Amino acid sequence: MILPRKRRFVSFLALLLLASGTAARASSLADVKARGKLVVLSFPHQESAFIRIRTEIDLDHYDGIDYEILEGFAKSLGVALQIHPVKLSFADLVPALLRGEGDVVASSFSITPERKVKVDFTEPYFAVRTVVVVPKGSPIHAVADLAGKTGSTVPGSSLEERMKKFPGIRFHYVDFTRWNYDALMAKEADFSVL
Repeated sequence: MILPRKRRFVSFLALLLLASGTAARASSLADVKARGKLVVLSFPHQESAFIRIRTEIDLDHYDGIDYEILEGFAKSLGVALQIHPVKLSFADLVPALLRGEGDVVASSFSITPERKVKVDFTEPYFAVRTVVVVPKGSPIHAVADLAGKTGSTVPGSSLEERMKKFPGIRFHYVDFTRWNYDALMAKEADFSVL
């Protein structure tokens, strides 16, 4: 969970349970309760285990790890849960939060130094390991081999931030993480960080 620097939820439950979101519109849990709903900013899609659109029902139904955590948290507060999809890109989540369009961000959102400058995070609840993925038979075997190569990533993602630290690479952008594999198979990119 990420929280704006100047406006924080004060309940330890919010900090404990919402390890992937942020608070911008509301300055306190009392504000959320008075409004009667917890507004969650997200970039949901089919491949996300965190917040996924349940298309077999309709585009306004969600499930996933973050969704279930937030649904339980909203219920404990006695408020409704409202998912507010950010439709342009993953990179729009923090700006939307800072504009006050929601109370928390939930969307498999990684803690990065760049994001910590703008928002506060709760304790992480899901550890990930980042790896460089290349097609079978690739000449890339070490980080030094990435120079001059093209990497596929989602703009605004923490993976893009990690890739920016590799010297001399080019970027190929895709809308969803799973599409990085397609970019590798189509030879639009030499590698991806996943």
